[in-house]
Amino acid sequence: MGLYIRHRDRMVQESVFEDLRNTLIACRWMDGATRAPVRDPATPTVFNSTTGAYDNPPSNIITTALKDILPLLEGTPVSLIDYFPELEGTRPRNEKTPMNTFAMDSGQADDPQESELGSRRAEQMYTFNFAFYAISDAVAIAVMNDLRDRYSGRIVNRGAIDLYDWVNNPTTPVASLDIETFRYVRPDDQVTTSEVHLYFGELSITDFIDA
Repeated sequence: MGLYIRHRDRMVQESVFEDLRNTLIACRWMDGATRAPVRDPATPTVFNSTTGAYDNPPSNIITTALKDILPLLEGTPVSLIDYFPELEGTRPRNEKTPMNTFAMDSGQADDPQESELGSRRAEQMYTFNFAFYAISDAVAIAVMNDLRDRYSGRIVNRGAIDLYDWVNNPTTPVASLDIETFRYVRPDDQVTTSEVHLYFGELSITDFIDA
């Protein structure tokens, strides 16, 4: 369903951010508790060729303590923020972005497109950009690969993101955001400091709206 939600762009952004937070907690990259039941990434999932989906639906709130974060992080859990820090090359040496900071931008919405001929239903694509200031290439690649698997529906949740009305109903999903693509890259030509392991990711999703 594409129910009307006021300030929808902001609701989409917050829903993507919370899903990202849940994923990083469930995969033991950061400490905290997921705000909704998720699949445990340690529990294998089985693809059901009949239904065309992975079995083992989300069922548990996962809590990760500091002692549970993966040793690969070298004791520094991922810190998730909803803005991009200043570029490393322009910051004083004593004001570097802390290691294992994961940043997400506010998202860019395309113009709505008619979804069905003769219908008022429309679809709107959003593109979200990520930047990860990792403590090592190994951490960056492992985190990004976990996100790839999550957005493919293999771990943590299905291949979609729940949309919440954070003002009127922050506990029950009111719609579903389809995940289109996720990709990541390390742009070596943009990294100016040898100790910075900076990776970028891009997530594209589609929201369906009843105009």
